[in-house]
Amino acid sequence: MAYIIDLALAAWAFIATLGDIALSIAALILTLGILVTFHEYGHFWVARRCGVKVLRFSVGFGKPLKSWYGKDGVEYALAPIPLGGYVKMLGHDDFIMGKGTGHLPSELRHRSFADKPLSQRMAIVAAGPMANFLLAAVIFWMILMIYGTRGAAPMVDAVAAGSPAAVAGLRAGDEIIAVDGEPTEIWREAMMGMMDRIGESGELELTVAPGSTLSIPIDAWMGDIAEPNPLQELGIHPARVPQEEWRVIRYGPLAAVGPALQETWDTTVFTVDAVGKLITGMISPKNINGPITIAEFAGDTVSYGFVEDLEPFLTFLALLSVTLGVLNLLPIPVLDGGHLLFFAIEGVLRRPVPVRVQAWSLNLGLLLLAGVMGLAFYNDINRLL
Repeated sequence: MAYIIDLALAAWAFIATLGDIALSIAALILTLGILVTFHEYGHFWVARRCGVKVLRFSVGFGKPLKSWYGKDGVEYALAPIPLGGYVKMLGHDDFIMGKGTGHLPSELRHRSFADKPLSQRMAIVAAGPMANFLLAAVIFWMILMIYGTRGAAPMVDAVAAGSPAAVAGLRAGDEIIAVDGEPTEIWREAMMGMMDRIGESGELELTVAPGSTLSIPIDAWMGDIAEPNPLQELGIHPARVPQEEWRVIRYGPLAAVGPALQETWDTTVFTVDAVGKLITGMISPKNINGPITIAEFAGDTVSYGFVEDLEPFLTFLALLSVTLGVLNLLPIPVLDGGHLLFFAIEGVLRRPVPVRVQAWSLNLGLLLLAGVMGLAFYNDINRLL
């Protein structure tokens, strides 16, 4: 009998695991589908406004699972690999290969990407990342209107004996009202302020009510940790506060605009800073996440949304959208930022970057991206083991 019960429990656990995996995959496809669609639509929308003829709008890579032609003559496609997408424009390949537009019918040459002035080509390329920043701002605006700013007050339940926070003078019952001078109404704001100092050295300043400032020395703080937890490193145990008792600030449609833009800007600055610290070695490359980790987070936030509310998923979507926008603006060939770099050089030299240089740079960019993706998958697998 015991054997049968154990077997049944094992079967149930296996089924539950399969369900979690299926949910994570579905959530990953949903999340990346939304982000990629908005990103590519940014390219698409500006290209059309600049008079460029769009041939194909694809969400996903690979052989299309489904494609159709719209009344505008554009082929729309859904492909199986959800890690990106593309907008194919008339004359774009000609531009990359350094060819002219002489092979095109005369009535179409003015609609070629290669025939457009530098300013319009730059606008078309930059529109993808800008669409991601705009999407994040809209999502933050929606969150502020629907849910407001809510969270537990940054009250300290206990401080580990001998920890950096205890040595600095933090005590149980204290409320952290600012981190490095920035006001903190809820724990999320306090955590973001602490996370902003990852990899840095100097003094971390915590202001506690009614206004005393405590200084905590840090040295390359948490730079070599895969999943840094500031509270754990400082020895702080936050007080558990029931959600009725959370602090909530409500916003109307107009009042939410400013905070939403500020949240988008702060997230962008934080992401750029984190990328810079990764590049300079201040933060461990173990923090680079891949599709598996993204799928887990997406699955967790989506499943929570069905039970409680959609705020965690919307927040995750906004943060990921900002990250996608920032990463695409990096000056790496293959990415939008690489194309913008070539256009900037063209603007200075008054002529396009030689095709041979572009080809070499694109190969280097592909190699670099492959290395980063490989590292991300490696980190993902290590987390699972």
